[in-house]
Amino acid sequence: MNSQLSLPLFPLNTVLFPGQVLPLHVFEPRYRQMIATCIEKSAPFGVALIQDGEEVGGPAKPYEVGTTARITQVERLDDGRFNIISVGELRFRINAVRQAPAGYLRADVTLWPWSPSDENAARILVTNVQGRLRRYMELLSQAAGVSLDAASDDLPQQAAALACLTAIALQVEPVEKQDLLTSPSIESMLSKEVGLLQREARVLQVMLGSLGRPTQSDDAIVFSAN
Repeated sequence: MNSQLSLPLFPLNTVLFPGQVLPLHVFEPRYRQMIATCIEKSAPFGVALIQDGEEVGGPAKPYEVGTTARITQVERLDDGRFNIISVGELRFRINAVRQAPAGYLRADVTLWPWSPSDENAARILVTNVQGRLRRYMELLSQAAGVSLDAASDDLPQQAAALACLTAIALQVEPVEKQDLLTSPSIESMLSKEVGLLQREARVLQVMLGSLGRPTQSDDAIVFSAN
């Protein structure tokens, strides 16, 4: 794929990461036309977090960094609306934004792969994040009162896949996810995730303790060095 693209843009209150599944109910006329064109041309669209404005109705100013999305499933409704499933693919930077005649935004973007990481440092971070992510998921399952998904025991060994999965799993504010998406390298992203996982685990531990369900402290759990 060419590194320079012109993409129809879907500003959302969501940060999309490569590999993330994104279901969308498309009902606004401008986005129905946009998605219909993407389906017809088998073309991707861009997803970017809204920096200012609204998801529905009026104009929205997107953050500079987003992710391309590829439509994988389509349900056409009788009144012209769509239910679609899309998957995040490639990170990009927005160079310029303009309004298409149909009312949606188009963006001139440059694809922005993550910079190479130090392999040894990334390997250490992978082990660290795997341990902290498993612990975080255990605490989330306790807080929700549901059984832990066995898939949490089968985490990616590849640094980029693990970094994106962790970013998707973290229940944090969109602006913090946006900060992860804008990390210059996967090593940097993993390093940020160590701190976020530690912070969020402590919050969950305090919450569970207040409900009379104390948990083992992270301090008692051995993680690899950062």
